[in-house]
Order: sequence, then structure tokens, then C-alpha cells
Amino acid sequence: MAAGNMWQKILESQRQSAALPFWGIAGLGLLFGISLSQPLDFIAVLGGGAAAIAIQRAGWKLQAKRLLLQTFENIEYRIANPNAD
Repeated sequence: MAAGNMWQKILESQRQSAALPFWGIAGLGLLFGISLSQPLDFIAVLGGGAAAIAIQRAGWKLQAKRLLLQTFENIEYRIANPNAD
């Protein structure tokens, strides 16, 4: 459970960095597929692109949950302490 929590924190805070290698794989697959006329290299484009999008989507969801919880905590605090700024 602790390792999963660590990966979630990394994914939430560094989702673009975590997805970057997969964007690179997709880009290289596209480059080699076009320049070498290898249709099999386009599989790397689909796989790398799909993995990068999935990683970023998971990071967005984790960040949205965190922001929603922070908003609710802020609202609860302001209700409990109306004079606090």
C-alpha cells in the first residue's frame, strides 16, 4: 500500500515528467515509421501515445480529487471560523 501511495504522489505532482518517456517512444515510432517506411513502427506510436495519455489522465484525476478535498476543507474551515481571514 505504501508503494502505491508513493506512485500516486509522483503521478499527481509530476504527471508530465512521468508521461514524457512514453511521448518520446511515440515520437520515435512516428519518426522511424515515416523515414524508414516501416509500418510496424507505427505500433510504437499507438502504444506510447496511449500510455502517455493514460498516465496524464490518471494524474489529472488525482489532482482534481486533491483540489476538491482542499476546497471542501477550506469551506468547512470558513464556516467554523467566519471571522478568520
